[in-house]
Amino acid sequence: MVILSCRGSHIKYPLVVFAGGLGSRLLGSESLPKPLVPVNSKSLLSHILLSYAQISFIGTIHVLICDNQPAFESVIANELNSIDVNLVVENNRTGRLGALHSFFNKYPTLEKLFVCNGDTIISNLDPNILVQATQDCYSDAPVVFLVNQDPSRSDYKKVLSSESENLQNSGLFYMSKNWLLTHTPNPKSPHLLDIDDILFSDANEIYSINLNTSLHDAGTPERLALVRKTFL
Repeated sequence: MVILSCRGSHIKYPLVVFAGGLGSRLLGSESLPKPLVPVNSKSLLSHILLSYAQISFIGTIHVLICDNQPAFESVIANELNSIDVNLVVENNRTGRLGALHSFFNKYPTLEKLFVCNGDTIISNLDPNILVQATQDCYSDAPVVFLVNQDPSRSDYKKVLSSESENLQNSGLFYMSKNWLLTHTPNPKSPHLLDIDDILFSDANEIYSINLNTSLHDAGTPERLALVRKTFL
Protein backbone atom coordinates (compact mmCIF):
# COMPACT_ATOMS: atom_id res chain seq x y z
CA MET A 1 0.00 0.00 0.00
CA VAL A 2 1.37 3.41 -0.99
CA ILE A 3 0.50 6.60 0.89
CA LEU A 4 -0.49 9.42 -1.45
CA SER A 5 0.23 13.11 -1.11
CA CYS A 6 -0.53 15.15 -4.22
CA ARG A 7 -3.04 17.48 -5.85
CA GLY A 8 -5.88 16.69 -8.24
CA SER A 9 -8.01 18.51 -10.79
CA HIS A 10 -11.39 19.97 -9.87
CA ILE A 11 -13.88 18.34 -12.23
CA LYS A 12 -17.14 16.59 -11.38
CA TYR A 13 -16.89 12.97 -10.21
CA PRO A 14 -19.87 10.68 -9.53
CA LEU A 15 -20.34 9.23 -6.05
CA VAL A 16 -21.79 5.74 -5.62
CA VAL A 17 -23.35 4.92 -2.24
CA PHE A 18 -23.92 1.35 -1.02
CA ALA A 19 -27.40 1.31 0.54
CA GLY A 20 -28.68 -2.18 -0.25
CA GLY A 21 -27.65 -4.03 2.90
CA LEU A 22 -30.07 -5.88 5.14
CA GLY A 23 -29.05 -4.08 8.33
CA SER A 24 -28.92 -7.35 10.24
CA ARG A 25 -26.61 -5.91 12.91
CA LEU A 26 -29.40 -3.62 14.09
CA LEU A 27 -31.05 -6.79 15.43
CA GLY A 28 -34.58 -5.77 14.52
CA SER A 29 -34.36 -2.63 16.68
CA GLU A 30 -35.35 -0.43 13.71
CA SER A 31 -38.26 -0.76 11.28
CA LEU A 32 -36.47 0.96 8.37
CA PRO A 33 -33.42 -0.04 6.29
CA LYS A 34 -30.23 1.11 7.97
CA PRO A 35 -29.53 4.10 5.68
CA LEU A 36 -33.08 5.38 6.28
CA VAL A 37 -33.17 5.18 10.08
CA PRO A 38 -33.94 8.58 11.60
CA VAL A 39 -31.07 10.54 13.06
CA ASN A 40 -32.97 13.33 14.72
CA SER A 41 -34.21 15.75 12.04
CA LYS A 42 -33.48 13.57 8.98
CA SER A 43 -32.42 10.13 7.83
CA LEU A 44 -28.91 8.76 8.24
CA LEU A 45 -28.60 8.67 4.44
CA SER A 46 -29.43 12.38 4.21
CA HIS A 47 -26.72 13.27 6.73
CA ILE A 48 -24.22 11.33 4.63
CA LEU A 49 -25.26 12.58 1.21
CA LEU A 50 -25.55 16.21 2.22
CA SER A 51 -22.00 16.16 3.55
CA TYR A 52 -20.69 14.93 0.18
CA ALA A 53 -22.92 17.28 -1.81
CA GLN A 54 -21.07 20.25 -0.27
CA ILE A 55 -17.89 19.16 -2.08
CA SER A 56 -17.61 21.06 -5.36
CA PHE A 57 -16.14 18.22 -7.44
CA ILE A 58 -18.76 15.64 -6.40
CA GLY A 59 -21.37 15.38 -9.16
CA THR A 60 -24.36 13.04 -9.32
CA ILE A 61 -24.81 10.83 -6.26
CA HIS A 62 -25.98 7.33 -7.19
CA VAL A 63 -27.60 5.38 -4.35
CA LEU A 64 -27.53 1.59 -4.90
CA ILE A 65 -30.43 -0.32 -3.36
CA CYS A 66 -32.05 -3.77 -3.68
CA ASP A 67 -35.49 -3.17 -2.15
CA ASN A 68 -37.59 -0.64 -0.21
CA GLN A 69 -37.64 1.60 -3.26
CA PRO A 70 -40.70 3.66 -2.17
CA ALA A 71 -39.09 4.49 1.18
CA PHE A 72 -35.87 5.65 -0.49
CA GLU A 73 -37.83 7.68 -3.05
CA SER A 74 -39.70 9.41 -0.24
CA VAL A 75 -36.47 10.41 1.54
CA ILE A 76 -34.93 11.70 -1.69
CA ALA A 77 -38.06 13.73 -2.49
CA ASN A 78 -38.50 15.18 0.99
CA GLU A 79 -34.96 15.54 2.34
CA LEU A 80 -32.62 15.57 -0.64
CA ASN A 81 -34.50 17.48 -3.32
CA SER A 82 -31.85 20.21 -3.37
CA ILE A 83 -29.06 17.91 -4.62
CA ASP A 84 -28.53 15.60 -7.61
CA VAL A 85 -29.44 12.09 -6.37
CA ASN A 86 -30.11 9.09 -8.60
CA LEU A 87 -31.65 5.90 -7.20
CA VAL A 88 -30.26 2.71 -8.80
CA VAL A 89 -32.22 -0.48 -8.12
CA GLU A 90 -30.49 -3.86 -8.39
CA ASN A 91 -33.03 -6.63 -8.96
CA ASN A 92 -30.94 -9.41 -7.41
CA ARG A 93 -28.86 -9.03 -4.25
CA THR A 94 -25.26 -9.75 -5.32
CA GLY A 95 -23.19 -8.10 -2.61
CA ARG A 96 -21.22 -4.88 -2.95
CA LEU A 97 -18.89 -6.21 -5.65
CA GLY A 98 -21.81 -7.44 -7.74
CA ALA A 99 -23.67 -4.16 -7.19
CA LEU A 100 -20.74 -2.21 -8.67
CA HIS A 101 -20.65 -4.46 -11.72
CA SER A 102 -24.39 -4.00 -12.15
CA PHE A 103 -24.00 -0.24 -11.84
CA PHE A 104 -21.36 0.00 -14.56
CA ASN A 105 -23.51 -2.19 -16.81
CA LYS A 106 -26.25 0.43 -16.48
CA TYR A 107 -23.89 3.40 -16.88
CA PRO A 108 -21.16 2.17 -19.25
CA THR A 109 -19.86 5.66 -20.09
CA LEU A 110 -18.69 6.30 -16.53
CA GLU A 111 -15.03 5.54 -15.95
CA LYS A 112 -13.93 6.74 -12.49
CA LEU A 113 -15.85 7.58 -9.35
CA PHE A 114 -15.92 7.75 -5.57
CA VAL A 115 -17.68 5.01 -3.59
CA CYS A 116 -18.87 5.10 0.03
CA ASN A 117 -20.99 3.18 2.52
CA GLY A 118 -24.53 4.29 3.23
CA ASP A 119 -24.32 3.79 7.00
CA THR A 120 -21.19 5.75 7.90
CA ILE A 121 -20.68 9.47 8.46
CA ILE A 122 -17.11 10.76 8.13
CA SER A 123 -16.40 13.87 10.18
CA ASN A 124 -15.05 17.03 8.57
CA LEU A 125 -14.43 15.81 5.03
CA ASP A 126 -11.64 17.90 3.53
CA PRO A 127 -12.11 18.37 -0.25
CA ASN A 128 -8.42 19.16 -0.70
CA ILE A 129 -7.55 15.73 0.64
CA LEU A 130 -10.27 13.85 -1.23
CA VAL A 131 -9.30 15.29 -4.61
CA GLN A 132 -5.77 13.93 -4.28
CA ALA A 133 -7.12 10.51 -5.30
CA THR A 134 -8.10 11.71 -8.77
CA GLN A 135 -4.56 12.18 -10.06
CA ASP A 136 -4.11 10.40 -13.39
CA CYS A 137 -0.56 9.44 -12.47
CA TYR A 138 -1.94 6.67 -10.27
CA SER A 139 -3.41 4.84 -13.30
CA ASP A 140 -6.39 2.62 -12.57
CA ALA A 141 -5.37 1.47 -9.10
CA PRO A 142 -7.99 2.27 -6.43
CA VAL A 143 -7.32 4.78 -3.67
CA VAL A 144 -8.77 4.02 -0.24
CA PHE A 145 -9.31 6.64 2.44
CA LEU A 146 -8.32 5.76 5.98
CA VAL A 147 -9.34 7.37 9.25
CA ASN A 148 -7.95 7.41 12.75
CA GLN A 149 -8.80 4.20 14.56
CA ASP A 150 -11.50 4.37 17.20
CA PRO A 151 -9.80 3.03 20.37
CA SER A 152 -13.18 2.15 21.90
CA ARG A 153 -13.87 -0.45 19.21
CA SER A 154 -12.46 -3.93 18.79
CA ASP A 155 -14.36 -4.89 15.62
CA TYR A 156 -12.39 -2.75 13.17
CA LYS A 157 -9.37 -4.27 11.51
CA LYS A 158 -6.33 -2.03 11.40
CA VAL A 159 -5.25 -1.24 7.87
CA LEU A 160 -2.02 0.54 8.72
CA SER A 161 -0.34 0.42 12.08
CA SER A 162 2.81 1.99 13.48
CA GLU A 163 4.12 3.41 16.73
CA SER A 164 2.77 6.84 15.81
CA GLU A 165 -0.62 6.05 14.27
CA ASN A 166 -3.22 3.34 13.77
CA LEU A 167 -5.51 3.72 10.78
CA GLN A 168 -8.70 1.91 9.74
CA ASN A 169 -10.88 1.62 6.66
CA SER A 170 -13.38 4.50 6.35
CA GLY A 171 -15.61 2.83 3.76
CA LEU A 172 -14.74 5.52 1.20
CA PHE A 173 -12.60 4.88 -1.87
CA TYR A 174 -11.93 6.10 -5.43
CA MET A 175 -11.87 3.56 -8.25
CA SER A 176 -11.93 3.00 -12.00
CA LYS A 177 -14.15 0.74 -14.07
CA ASN A 178 -11.04 -0.81 -15.66
CA TRP A 179 -9.84 -1.96 -12.24
CA LEU A 180 -13.25 -3.34 -11.27
CA LEU A 181 -13.51 -5.42 -14.45
CA THR A 182 -10.44 -7.38 -13.36
CA HIS A 183 -12.37 -8.57 -10.28
CA THR A 184 -15.62 -10.39 -10.93
CA PRO A 185 -17.91 -12.03 -8.35
CA ASN A 186 -18.67 -15.74 -8.40
CA PRO A 187 -22.20 -15.92 -9.86
CA LYS A 188 -22.98 -19.00 -7.76
CA SER A 189 -21.80 -17.44 -4.48
CA PRO A 190 -21.59 -13.65 -5.01
CA HIS A 191 -21.41 -12.85 -1.30
CA LEU A 192 -18.24 -14.88 -0.69
CA LEU A 193 -16.06 -12.07 -2.03
CA ASP A 194 -16.66 -8.54 -0.75
CA ILE A 195 -15.14 -5.40 -2.22
CA ASP A 196 -13.08 -4.88 0.95
CA ASP A 197 -11.60 -8.36 0.57
CA ILE A 198 -10.19 -7.24 -2.76
CA LEU A 199 -9.15 -3.73 -1.77
CA PHE A 200 -7.12 -4.92 1.20
CA SER A 201 -5.80 -8.21 -0.11
CA ASP A 202 -2.87 -6.98 -2.21
CA ALA A 203 -0.54 -4.38 -0.69
CA ASN A 204 0.80 -3.44 -4.13
CA GLU A 205 -2.58 -2.96 -5.77
CA ILE A 206 -4.00 0.02 -3.88
CA TYR A 207 -3.01 3.44 -2.65
CA SER A 208 -4.22 5.08 0.54
CA ILE A 209 -4.80 8.55 1.94
CA ASN A 210 -5.24 9.39 5.62
CA LEU A 211 -8.17 11.73 6.17
CA ASN A 212 -6.89 12.46 9.69
CA THR A 213 -10.42 12.38 11.08
CA SER A 214 -12.89 9.89 12.54
CA LEU A 215 -16.05 8.13 11.40
CA HIS A 216 -19.45 7.45 12.89
CA ASP A 217 -20.77 3.99 12.05
CA ALA A 218 -24.46 3.36 12.75
CA GLY A 219 -24.24 -0.37 12.18
CA THR A 220 -25.32 -1.56 15.63
CA PRO A 221 -28.02 -0.32 18.03
CA GLU A 222 -25.36 1.05 20.37
CA ARG A 223 -23.50 2.85 17.57
CA LEU A 224 -26.73 4.24 16.16
CA ALA A 225 -27.64 5.66 19.57
CA LEU A 226 -24.23 7.37 19.70
CA VAL A 227 -24.69 8.82 16.20
CA ARG A 228 -28.06 10.22 17.26
CA LYS A 229 -26.44 11.94 20.23
CA THR A 230 -23.67 13.36 18.05
CA PHE A 231 -25.75 14.72 15.16
CA LEU A 232 -28.55 16.64 16.85
